Amino acid sequence: MIVRTLLASIVLALGMGGTAGAVAAPALEVPETVDINVQKNHPERADLPADTKAVEGFSHRRHAEEYLPGRAGRGPLPYEDEFTCAACHHTARTPEEAGSCWSCKDIDRMLEAVGGPKRFKGIYHGTCRACHRAMEEAGEASGPTRCRGCHG
Repeated sequence: MIVRTLLASIVLALGMGGTAGAVAAPALEVPETVDINVQKNHPERADLPADTKAVEGFSHRRHAEEYLPGRAGRGPLPYEDEFTCAACHHTARTPEEAGSCWSCKDIDRMLEAVGGPKRFKGIYHGTCRACHRAMEEAGEASGPTRCRGCHG
């Protein structure tokens, strides 16, 4: 809840040029769960490797609001508790940019940022597993580090 409120504040500040205004921006809605299957979502990209093990029902909101705050430095991507989206959405600087990577118009930018279609899966694996393994090593409860943990 705190993250959602902070994100809404960021959206408002950016929309108002950094000053407070009389009109409130709508709160950014972080999806409860998402299915991670870029190939299915972008069939127009024949150069994407086949995704035979999509991640269904990923706990997106819980990661943003519960799991990531206070754990900066566990994963490979830098982020701050006020904007946990950057822990996974590596090119995002605003809440709008975090959601835009999945839109068809930005798929080229996203793939270029990660080093091309063949490196795309490695980015997920490296980001997720690195954070989960660092949590394990710190003696904290962690997410899965083995294939079946995410790819049920």
